Amino acid sequence: MAAVAATVVSIGLVAAVCFLLIKLVIGLRAYRKKCDFLRQFPHIKPHFIWGNLLEYPGPDERGLKFQREMTAMFPRVSSAWMGPFLPMIMVSHPETIRIILKTSEPKAHQIYHLMEPWIGDGLLLSKGQKWARNRRLLTPAFHFDILKPYLIIKNKAADIMLEKFASYHQRDQYFEVFNMISKLTLDIILKCAFSYDTDCQRLG
Repeated sequence: MAAVAATVVSIGLVAAVCFLLIKLVIGLRAYRKKCDFLRQFPHIKPHFIWGNLLEYPGPDERGLKFQREMTAMFPRVSSAWMGPFLPMIMVSHPETIRIILKTSEPKAHQIYHLMEPWIGDGLLLSKGQKWARNRRLLTPAFHFDILKPYLIIKNKAADIMLEKFASYHQRDQYFEVFNMISKLTLDIILKCAFSYDTDCQRLG
């Protein structure tokens, strides 16, 4: 009985090792295929362990400066590695972004789920039939011929926001961008949807 048990254990160990080796080979092939695909995009050569993490200075003004420099270097799209296994493709040109916004392909959950509490499961984050339904409902409402008459209103509202930006710049003061953009959005919605001018950007 002991010999039989030892044989069964040995067979089980061999099968487990074979299974793990097969999974490892499949994973390495998928990883290599992903690397070959990402090499097609413009990029800074990544470190084999840290990727491009060492180039990124951090989520502050230096980080914004780094992102501007990357956009100047790669104006349409670029790729980067956050460590050895997590790649990112960063788009910065309107034409490139349009392709992503118009697609119904599944979104990368690792990144997009971070935005869900902020913008909800709308056109950008949804997929499949829900995306197609939302797209079909929204497209006629946002046709250029319909939006064109509102350009003057939007431009005037944007001019007010830029004036506030300039005033902070002249005083060499910091300001909260999110608050400014929120007031701009509210101003445009009230004027375009309700024909109601509250002057909320100046009064708020």
